[in-house]
Amino acid sequence: MGLAQESHSALELRFSSLPADVAEEIIEIVNRIGKVKRVSRETGLIEGKITEGVSFVTSPELKIQISRMGDETVASIVIRCRESVAINYRRAEKAMRILTDAIHASTKLTASGSTGW
Repeated sequence: MGLAQESHSALELRFSSLPADVAEEIIEIVNRIGKVKRVSRETGLIEGKITEGVSFVTSPELKIQISRMGDETVASIVIRCRESVAINYRRAEKAMRILTDAIHASTKLTASGSTGW
């Protein structure tokens, strides 16, 4: 087995929608582009993987923390992927782009004015 490294991507998105609405839509989106592995409604944590648009054996793993900050809902997204040191496929960054494109395309989520969307 060759040497491995981890690609990493993190992003925070803000919405004016309620946390439960944001979480339910993000769960639906992740299930369309990958798989939700675990949801903790008590802590607001969604865990899963992205399989759409990323090739090879390793799928990027994601953790999304949904929380309320004032009058906004915050989705803190972290995506990690183990991959070869010899060839950096940047799967975590590609997976983040696929996820955020799907979130931006959602008609159910209302972005907060501070996001610049």
